[in-house]
Amino acid sequence: MTPALQIALTATPLAAYFYTLGVFHSGRRPRMVSGPVDVGLLTFGVGGLVAFGPFGRAVLARLIGEATGPVAWIIWIGVVGLWSLLLAGSASLRVTVYHVDARELDEAVREVLGDLPGTFTRTLNGYEDIKRGSGISIKTLRLLRSGAIEAYGREPDVLIRELKPGLREVLDRRPQPSSLVSHAMFGLACLTMLIPVAACFAANPRAKEALRVLFQSLRWW
Repeated sequence: MTPALQIALTATPLAAYFYTLGVFHSGRRPRMVSGPVDVGLLTFGVGGLVAFGPFGRAVLARLIGEATGPVAWIIWIGVVGLWSLLLAGSASLRVTVYHVDARELDEAVREVLGDLPGTFTRTLNGYEDIKRGSGISIKTLRLLRSGAIEAYGREPDVLIRELKPGLREVLDRRPQPSSLVSHAMFGLACLTMLIPVAACFAANPRAKEALRVLFQSLRWW
């Protein structure tokens, strides 16, 4: 596998993931994403780094040796893909909300639960209905202005399905100011693509010379 192809397979998915997060945080309303979709986006972004980055090459070199062929790469990609599917399946009881602060997310969840059957009371990490035997946990990342909501207990799949429509409606009524998180994510997306390409040029004398000639012809050098 050529260095250029490794850069494309490693950096491009990660840059696309950062760009997607930037889009999520750049709107005027919070963005709610189902758990499997959120995990799918994460594994797509990190999967290239795991599969084709230093970690993936080290694993294949240790198991097979330096002479890694197409069959070994296909098997390794299949293992990473299976890992992604398992993670996505485990997130079916969760939704993730971007571009919202912790207080507003908690208030939105409390409002929606008030309209659902049962009596939900405050717990340390969320809300719980003792008679129903199920509850909602809320985990927030204040710096990234995002949070994850997960159902647990008896019939958690039913509870999360009941919660989603109302939560989306409540969040749509809560406009958000522009966030610096979106600018940070767009910047990370650019750096993720530029840094590996710059490193590749720096390590290749012929590429450096070609770049120098190009800049001279443009009178930038």
